[in-house]
Amino acid sequence: MISGAGKIFLAIMLMLGFTGISFSCYAGEVSRLNRAANLPLAGETWEFAPLKKRLRSVRINLQSSPGRHSAFLNGKKVFGEVCMEIAVITDRKNQNVSSIDFIFANKGDISRRSGTAIRQSIRSLRDKLTVEFGKPEKGTLGPDTKKFRRDVQVWHCGGCAIMLESERGEYAIIHIRPAQQSVSRKPEKIAGDLSGNVVRNEFGDVFIRDIPMIDQGGKGYCAVATAARVVMYLGIKDAGMHLLADVAKSDAEDGTSLAALNQALKPLCREYGMKQKFIGEVSVKAVKKYIDRGIPVLWTMFATNEYESMRRSNAKLRMQAGSPETWAKILRKQRTVKSSRKNSHLCLIVGYNELTGEIAVSNSWGIYENIPGWVPEKSARKVCQKYAFVLLP
Repeated sequence: MISGAGKIFLAIMLMLGFTGISFSCYAGEVSRLNRAANLPLAGETWEFAPLKKRLRSVRINLQSSPGRHSAFLNGKKVFGEVCMEIAVITDRKNQNVSSIDFIFANKGDISRRSGTAIRQSIRSLRDKLTVEFGKPEKGTLGPDTKKFRRDVQVWHCGGCAIMLESERGEYAIIHIRPAQQSVSRKPEKIAGDLSGNVVRNEFGDVFIRDIPMIDQGGKGYCAVATAARVVMYLGIKDAGMHLLADVAKSDAEDGTSLAALNQALKPLCREYGMKQKFIGEVSVKAVKKYIDRGIPVLWTMFATNEYESMRRSNAKLRMQAGSPETWAKILRKQRTVKSSRKNSHLCLIVGYNELTGEIAVSNSWGIYENIPGWVPEKSARKVCQKYAFVLLP
Protein backbone atom coordinates (compact mmCIF):
# COMPACT_ATOMS: atom_id res chain seq x y z
CA MET A 1 0.00 0.00 0.00
CA ILE A 2 1.14 3.60 -0.56
CA SER A 3 2.15 5.18 2.73
CA GLY A 4 0.26 8.15 4.21
CA ALA A 5 3.08 10.49 3.15
CA GLY A 6 3.04 8.94 -0.31
CA LYS A 7 -0.68 9.58 -0.67
CA ILE A 8 -0.25 13.22 0.37
CA PHE A 9 2.58 13.64 -2.15
CA LEU A 10 0.47 12.08 -4.90
CA ALA A 11 -2.50 14.32 -4.06
CA ILE A 12 -0.31 17.43 -4.28
CA MET A 13 1.03 16.31 -7.65
CA LEU A 14 -2.49 15.81 -8.97
CA MET A 15 -3.66 19.22 -7.71
CA LEU A 16 -0.74 20.81 -9.54
CA GLY A 17 -1.83 19.09 -12.73
CA PHE A 18 1.27 16.90 -12.90
CA THR A 19 0.64 14.28 -15.59
CA GLY A 20 3.99 12.57 -16.00
CA ILE A 21 3.98 10.37 -12.91
CA SER A 22 7.19 8.40 -12.73
CA PHE A 23 7.24 4.87 -11.41
CA SER A 24 10.64 5.70 -9.89
CA CYS A 25 8.94 7.84 -7.20
CA TYR A 26 8.24 4.55 -5.46
CA ALA A 27 11.16 2.38 -6.55
CA GLY A 28 10.52 -0.35 -3.99
CA GLU A 29 6.89 -0.68 -5.01
CA VAL A 30 7.83 -0.73 -8.68
CA SER A 31 9.89 -3.84 -8.04
CA ARG A 32 7.04 -5.31 -6.04
CA LEU A 33 4.59 -4.72 -8.89
CA ASN A 34 6.89 -6.43 -11.38
CA ARG A 35 7.47 -9.39 -9.06
CA ALA A 36 3.74 -9.78 -8.40
CA ALA A 37 2.90 -9.69 -12.12
CA ASN A 38 5.96 -11.79 -13.06
CA LEU A 39 6.52 -9.31 -15.89
CA PRO A 40 8.73 -6.21 -16.35
CA LEU A 41 5.79 -3.82 -16.49
CA ALA A 42 7.00 -0.82 -14.51
CA GLY A 43 10.02 1.28 -15.33
CA GLU A 44 10.98 4.87 -14.68
CA THR A 45 8.10 6.44 -16.61
CA TRP A 46 4.82 5.66 -18.38
CA GLU A 47 6.46 5.97 -21.80
CA PHE A 48 5.42 3.31 -24.32
CA ALA A 49 8.72 2.63 -26.12
CA PRO A 50 10.61 1.38 -23.01
CA LEU A 51 7.63 -0.76 -21.98
CA LYS A 52 7.46 -2.35 -25.42
CA LYS A 53 11.17 -3.11 -25.22
CA ARG A 54 10.86 -4.63 -21.74
CA LEU A 55 8.00 -6.86 -22.85
CA ARG A 56 9.96 -7.94 -25.92
CA SER A 57 12.74 -9.09 -23.58
CA VAL A 58 10.33 -11.70 -22.17
CA ARG A 59 9.10 -12.68 -25.65
CA ILE A 60 5.90 -10.64 -25.64
CA ASN A 61 5.83 -8.93 -29.02
CA LEU A 62 3.06 -6.37 -29.17
CA GLN A 63 1.18 -5.92 -32.43
CA SER A 64 0.57 -2.21 -32.82
CA SER A 65 -2.31 -0.14 -34.11
CA PRO A 66 -3.17 3.51 -33.38
CA GLY A 67 -3.68 3.79 -29.63
CA ARG A 68 -3.82 0.04 -28.96
CA HIS A 69 -1.05 -2.58 -28.88
CA SER A 70 -1.79 -6.19 -28.02
CA ALA A 71 -0.51 -9.75 -27.92
CA PHE A 72 -2.10 -13.10 -27.16
CA LEU A 73 -0.30 -14.68 -24.20
CA ASN A 74 -1.43 -18.26 -24.82
CA GLY A 75 -1.87 -19.18 -21.19
CA LYS A 76 1.14 -17.36 -19.69
CA LYS A 77 0.66 -16.74 -15.98
CA VAL A 78 0.33 -13.11 -14.88
CA PHE A 79 -0.33 -12.29 -11.22
CA GLY A 80 -0.28 -16.04 -10.72
CA GLU A 81 -3.24 -16.69 -13.04
CA VAL A 82 -3.47 -17.93 -16.64
CA CYS A 83 -3.78 -14.91 -18.95
CA MET A 84 -5.20 -14.80 -22.48
CA GLU A 85 -4.13 -11.40 -23.78
CA ILE A 86 -2.33 -8.17 -22.97
CA ALA A 87 -3.43 -4.82 -24.40
CA VAL A 88 -1.46 -1.62 -23.92
CA ILE A 89 -3.51 1.54 -24.48
CA THR A 90 -1.58 4.67 -25.46
CA ASP A 91 -2.19 8.18 -26.72
CA ARG A 92 -2.62 8.51 -30.48
CA LYS A 93 1.07 9.32 -30.97
CA ASN A 94 1.96 6.09 -29.14
CA GLN A 95 4.24 7.95 -26.73
CA ASN A 96 2.66 7.48 -23.32
CA VAL A 97 0.78 4.57 -21.76
CA SER A 98 -2.66 5.23 -20.29
CA SER A 99 -3.49 1.61 -19.39
CA ILE A 100 -2.01 -1.88 -19.37
CA ASP A 101 -4.84 -4.40 -19.57
CA PHE A 102 -4.71 -8.14 -18.96
CA ILE A 103 -7.61 -10.31 -20.12
CA PHE A 104 -7.91 -13.52 -18.13
CA ALA A 105 -10.68 -16.15 -18.22
CA ASN A 106 -13.66 -15.05 -20.30
CA LYS A 107 -16.67 -16.74 -21.86
CA GLY A 108 -15.43 -16.07 -25.40
CA ASP A 109 -12.18 -17.98 -25.08
CA ILE A 110 -13.33 -20.79 -22.78
CA SER A 111 -17.06 -20.98 -23.44
CA ARG A 112 -17.56 -24.65 -22.52
CA ARG A 113 -16.27 -24.26 -18.98
CA SER A 114 -16.43 -20.52 -18.54
CA GLY A 115 -18.52 -20.30 -15.37
CA THR A 116 -16.20 -22.25 -13.10
CA ALA A 117 -12.99 -21.00 -14.69
CA ILE A 118 -14.01 -17.35 -14.47
CA ARG A 119 -15.02 -17.67 -10.81
CA GLN A 120 -11.70 -19.32 -9.98
CA SER A 121 -9.77 -16.69 -11.93
CA ILE A 122 -11.54 -13.81 -10.16
CA ARG A 123 -10.96 -15.37 -6.73
CA SER A 124 -7.31 -16.14 -7.46
CA LEU A 125 -6.54 -12.65 -8.75
CA ARG A 126 -8.31 -10.96 -5.84
CA ASP A 127 -6.46 -13.08 -3.29
CA LYS A 128 -3.08 -12.56 -4.99
CA LEU A 129 -3.46 -8.79 -5.20
CA THR A 130 -4.71 -8.55 -1.61
CA VAL A 131 -1.73 -10.51 -0.29
CA GLU A 132 0.67 -8.32 -2.27
CA PHE A 133 -0.92 -4.87 -1.87
CA GLY A 134 -3.40 -5.04 1.00
CA LYS A 135 -7.16 -4.63 1.21
CA PRO A 136 -8.70 -3.18 -1.98
CA GLU A 137 -10.75 -0.03 -2.29
CA LYS A 138 -14.02 0.17 -4.19
CA GLY A 139 -14.20 1.98 -7.51
CA THR A 140 -16.12 2.22 -10.76
CA LEU A 141 -15.07 1.94 -14.37
CA GLY A 142 -16.67 2.32 -17.77
CA PRO A 143 -19.03 4.74 -19.52
CA ASP A 144 -21.40 6.47 -17.11
CA THR A 145 -24.52 4.58 -18.09
CA LYS A 146 -26.23 1.81 -16.14
CA LYS A 147 -25.60 -1.05 -18.58
CA PHE A 148 -21.89 -0.29 -18.94
CA ARG A 149 -20.76 1.03 -15.56
CA ARG A 150 -18.85 -1.64 -13.60
CA ASP A 151 -17.78 -1.88 -9.98
CA VAL A 152 -14.07 -2.60 -9.65
CA GLN A 153 -11.66 -3.41 -6.84
CA VAL A 154 -8.64 -1.10 -6.68
CA TRP A 155 -5.15 -1.59 -5.22
CA HIS A 156 -2.42 1.08 -5.24
CA CYS A 157 1.26 0.58 -5.97
CA GLY A 158 4.12 2.77 -7.18
CA GLY A 159 2.04 5.72 -8.39
CA CYS A 160 -0.39 3.50 -10.24
CA ALA A 161 -3.75 1.85 -9.61
CA ILE A 162 -4.40 -1.85 -10.21
CA MET A 163 -8.08 -2.45 -10.96
CA LEU A 164 -9.81 -5.81 -11.11
CA GLU A 165 -12.85 -5.63 -13.38
CA SER A 166 -14.94 -8.78 -13.31
CA GLU A 167 -18.39 -9.97 -14.24
CA ARG A 168 -19.69 -13.32 -13.07
CA GLY A 169 -19.80 -15.81 -15.94
CA GLU A 170 -18.35 -13.24 -18.34
CA TYR A 171 -14.73 -12.20 -17.79
CA ALA A 172 -11.90 -11.14 -15.48
CA ILE A 173 -9.70 -8.21 -16.52
CA ILE A 174 -6.94 -6.31 -14.72
CA HIS A 175 -6.21 -2.68 -15.65
CA ILE A 176 -2.99 -0.98 -14.49
CA ARG A 177 -3.14 2.81 -14.81
CA PRO A 178 -1.55 6.01 -13.58
CA ALA A 179 -3.31 6.80 -10.31
CA GLN A 180 -4.89 10.02 -11.59
CA GLN A 181 -6.63 8.12 -14.43
CA SER A 182 -8.21 5.49 -12.19
CA VAL A 183 -10.84 7.63 -10.52
CA SER A 184 -14.48 7.71 -11.55
CA ARG A 185 -15.06 10.50 -14.03
CA LYS A 186 -17.83 12.23 -15.93
CA PRO A 187 -18.26 11.24 -19.59
CA GLU A 188 -15.65 12.85 -21.79
CA LYS A 189 -16.64 14.48 -25.04
CA ILE A 190 -16.21 12.20 -28.01
CA ALA A 191 -14.35 13.16 -31.14
CA GLY A 192 -16.04 15.83 -33.23
CA ASP A 193 -14.41 16.55 -36.58
CA LEU A 194 -12.78 13.32 -37.77
CA SER A 195 -12.10 14.41 -41.35
CA GLY A 196 -8.42 14.91 -40.50
CA ASN A 197 -8.09 11.11 -40.35
CA VAL A 198 -9.02 10.75 -44.02
CA VAL A 199 -6.19 9.99 -46.46
CA ARG A 200 -6.30 10.47 -50.25
CA ASN A 201 -3.66 9.17 -52.64
CA GLU A 202 -2.80 9.43 -56.34
CA PHE A 203 -4.48 6.10 -57.09
CA GLY A 204 -7.83 7.62 -56.13
CA ASP A 205 -8.08 5.80 -52.80
CA VAL A 206 -9.88 7.61 -50.00
CA PHE A 207 -9.65 5.88 -46.62
CA ILE A 208 -9.65 6.44 -42.87
CA ARG A 209 -6.48 5.93 -40.86
CA ASP A 210 -5.97 5.68 -37.08
CA ILE A 211 -8.71 3.14 -36.33
CA PRO A 212 -7.53 0.93 -33.44
CA MET A 213 -7.33 -2.81 -34.02
CA ILE A 214 -9.10 -5.23 -31.70
CA ASP A 215 -8.42 -8.84 -32.64
CA GLN A 216 -11.41 -11.10 -31.94
CA GLY A 217 -9.17 -14.17 -31.91
CA GLY A 218 -10.82 -17.52 -32.55
CA LYS A 219 -14.19 -16.62 -31.05
CA GLY A 220 -17.31 -15.41 -32.82
CA TYR A 221 -16.94 -11.85 -31.58
CA CYS A 222 -16.68 -10.04 -34.91
CA ALA A 223 -19.67 -7.80 -34.14
CA VAL A 224 -18.58 -6.66 -30.68
CA ALA A 225 -14.90 -6.42 -31.66
CA THR A 226 -15.77 -4.25 -34.66
CA ALA A 227 -18.14 -2.09 -32.61
CA ALA A 228 -15.47 -1.71 -29.91
CA ARG A 229 -12.99 -0.53 -32.56
CA VAL A 230 -15.37 2.23 -33.63
CA VAL A 231 -16.24 3.19 -30.06
CA MET A 232 -12.56 3.48 -29.17
CA TYR A 233 -11.84 5.42 -32.38
CA LEU A 234 -14.54 7.92 -31.41
CA GLY A 235 -12.85 8.43 -28.03
CA ILE A 236 -15.14 6.49 -25.70
CA LYS A 237 -13.05 4.78 -23.03
CA ASP A 238 -13.56 1.46 -21.27
CA ALA A 239 -16.25 0.01 -23.52
CA GLY A 240 -14.14 -2.85 -24.83
CA MET A 241 -14.97 -6.04 -26.67
CA HIS A 242 -15.66 -8.16 -23.57
CA LEU A 243 -17.88 -5.57 -21.93
CA LEU A 244 -19.85 -5.18 -25.17
CA ALA A 245 -20.10 -8.97 -25.41
CA ASP A 246 -21.60 -9.02 -21.93
CA VAL A 247 -24.15 -6.28 -22.66
CA ALA A 248 -25.05 -7.74 -26.09
CA LYS A 249 -25.21 -11.33 -24.76
CA SER A 250 -22.70 -12.55 -27.35
CA ASP A 251 -21.91 -16.24 -27.74
CA ALA A 252 -18.42 -17.57 -28.49
CA GLU A 253 -19.70 -19.75 -31.33
CA ASP A 254 -22.98 -18.20 -32.46
CA GLY A 255 -21.75 -14.62 -32.23
CA THR A 256 -24.01 -11.63 -31.65
CA SER A 257 -27.45 -10.88 -33.01
CA LEU A 258 -27.69 -7.53 -34.76
CA ALA A 259 -30.77 -6.62 -32.73
CA ALA A 260 -28.84 -7.24 -29.49
CA LEU A 261 -25.83 -5.25 -30.72
CA ASN A 262 -27.99 -2.27 -31.65
CA GLN A 263 -29.73 -2.41 -28.28
CA ALA A 264 -26.34 -2.55 -26.54
CA LEU A 265 -25.12 0.53 -28.40
CA LYS A 266 -28.21 2.63 -27.62
CA PRO A 267 -27.12 3.62 -24.06
CA LEU A 268 -23.74 4.76 -25.41
CA CYS A 269 -25.46 6.79 -28.11
CA ARG A 270 -27.67 8.50 -25.51
CA GLU A 271 -24.77 9.14 -23.15
CA TYR A 272 -22.48 10.63 -25.76
CA GLY A 273 -25.03 12.31 -28.00
CA MET A 274 -24.50 9.99 -30.97
CA LYS A 275 -26.95 8.74 -33.55
CA GLN A 276 -27.21 5.37 -35.20
CA LYS A 277 -27.95 5.78 -38.88
CA PHE A 278 -28.77 2.74 -40.98
CA ILE A 279 -27.74 2.21 -44.60
CA GLY A 280 -29.31 -0.20 -47.05
CA GLU A 281 -27.37 -1.47 -50.06
CA VAL A 282 -23.63 -0.90 -49.75
CA SER A 283 -22.05 1.03 -52.62
CA VAL A 284 -19.34 3.61 -53.20
CA LYS A 285 -22.02 6.30 -53.38
CA ALA A 286 -23.66 5.16 -50.13
CA VAL A 287 -20.47 5.16 -48.02
CA LYS A 288 -18.69 8.15 -49.59
CA LYS A 289 -20.33 10.87 -47.49
CA TYR A 290 -19.44 9.09 -44.26
CA ILE A 291 -15.87 8.16 -45.18
CA ASP A 292 -15.22 11.78 -46.23
CA ARG A 293 -16.15 12.80 -42.67
CA GLY A 294 -13.81 10.18 -41.17
CA ILE A 295 -16.69 7.96 -40.04
CA PRO A 296 -16.29 4.19 -40.64
CA VAL A 297 -19.28 2.08 -41.69
CA LEU A 298 -20.20 -1.11 -39.82
CA TRP A 299 -21.14 -3.63 -42.51
CA THR A 300 -22.88 -6.99 -42.19
CA MET A 301 -21.95 -9.39 -44.94
CA PHE A 302 -21.07 -13.01 -45.74
CA ALA A 303 -17.31 -13.66 -45.65
CA THR A 304 -17.31 -16.62 -48.02
CA ASN A 305 -14.15 -18.46 -49.03
CA GLU A 306 -14.51 -17.21 -52.60
CA TYR A 307 -14.85 -13.62 -51.40
CA GLU A 308 -11.79 -13.84 -49.12
CA SER A 309 -9.74 -15.50 -51.85
CA MET A 310 -10.67 -12.69 -54.25
CA ARG A 311 -9.82 -10.05 -51.65
CA ARG A 312 -6.37 -11.50 -50.99
CA SER A 313 -5.45 -12.06 -54.64
CA ASN A 314 -6.68 -8.60 -55.61
CA ALA A 315 -4.38 -7.02 -53.02
CA LYS A 316 -1.35 -8.28 -54.96
CA LEU A 317 -2.74 -7.60 -58.43
CA ARG A 318 -3.80 -4.09 -57.45
CA MET A 319 -0.25 -3.10 -56.53
CA GLN A 320 0.97 -4.28 -59.92
CA ALA A 321 -1.66 -2.42 -61.96
CA GLY A 322 0.24 0.86 -62.08
CA SER A 323 -2.74 3.16 -62.53
CA PRO A 324 -6.39 3.26 -61.42
CA GLU A 325 -7.50 3.24 -65.07
CA THR A 326 -5.60 0.00 -65.74
CA TRP A 327 -6.92 -1.57 -62.56
CA ALA A 328 -10.48 -0.55 -63.39
CA LYS A 329 -10.20 -2.33 -66.75
CA ILE A 330 -8.94 -5.49 -65.01
CA LEU A 331 -11.81 -5.38 -62.54
CA ARG A 332 -14.40 -5.07 -65.30
CA LYS A 333 -13.20 -8.39 -66.69
CA GLN A 334 -13.02 -10.05 -63.29
CA ARG A 335 -15.71 -12.56 -62.36
CA THR A 336 -18.07 -11.40 -59.63
CA VAL A 337 -18.20 -13.62 -56.54
CA LYS A 338 -21.33 -15.71 -56.03
CA SER A 339 -24.08 -14.82 -53.60
CA SER A 340 -24.16 -16.78 -50.35
CA ARG A 341 -25.94 -16.99 -47.00
CA LYS A 342 -23.00 -18.59 -45.18
CA ASN A 343 -20.28 -17.21 -42.87
CA SER A 344 -22.22 -14.24 -41.54
CA HIS A 345 -19.78 -11.51 -40.52
CA LEU A 346 -19.55 -7.88 -39.44
CA CYS A 347 -16.59 -5.72 -40.45
CA LEU A 348 -15.73 -2.11 -41.23
CA ILE A 349 -15.87 -0.21 -44.49
CA VAL A 350 -13.10 2.34 -44.13
CA GLY A 351 -12.68 3.72 -47.64
CA TYR A 352 -13.73 3.95 -51.27
CA ASN A 353 -12.33 4.58 -54.75
CA GLU A 354 -14.65 6.22 -57.28
CA LEU A 355 -12.22 5.67 -60.16
CA THR A 356 -12.10 1.89 -59.73
CA GLY A 357 -15.51 1.31 -58.11
CA GLU A 358 -14.18 -0.29 -54.92
CA ILE A 359 -14.76 -0.12 -51.20
CA ALA A 360 -12.04 -0.65 -48.57
CA VAL A 361 -12.70 -3.23 -45.85
CA SER A 362 -11.04 -3.89 -42.48
CA ASN A 363 -11.82 -6.95 -40.31
CA SER A 364 -11.22 -7.56 -36.59
CA TRP A 365 -8.54 -10.12 -37.40
CA GLY A 366 -5.27 -8.52 -36.27
CA ILE A 367 -2.73 -5.97 -37.43
CA TYR A 368 -2.63 -7.14 -41.04
CA GLU A 369 -6.15 -5.74 -41.34
CA ASN A 370 -4.78 -2.28 -40.50
CA ILE A 371 -4.09 -2.13 -44.23
CA PRO A 372 -7.56 -2.16 -45.80
CA GLY A 373 -8.50 -4.73 -48.40
CA TRP A 374 -10.14 -3.39 -51.56
CA VAL A 375 -13.33 -5.04 -52.82
CA PRO A 376 -15.13 -4.33 -56.12
CA GLU A 377 -18.56 -2.85 -55.53
CA LYS A 378 -20.21 -5.53 -57.68
CA SER A 379 -18.78 -8.33 -55.50
CA ALA A 380 -19.61 -6.44 -52.30
CA ARG A 381 -23.25 -6.37 -53.36
CA LYS A 382 -23.25 -10.16 -53.81
CA VAL A 383 -22.13 -10.84 -50.23
CA CYS A 384 -23.93 -7.90 -48.62
CA GLN A 385 -26.64 -8.58 -46.04
CA LYS A 386 -28.17 -5.22 -47.03
CA TYR A 387 -27.55 -3.97 -43.52
CA ALA A 388 -24.94 -1.41 -42.57
CA PHE A 389 -24.89 1.45 -40.10
CA VAL A 390 -22.77 4.28 -38.74
CA LEU A 391 -22.36 5.92 -35.34
CA LEU A 392 -22.57 9.65 -35.94
CA PRO A 393 -20.94 11.96 -33.38
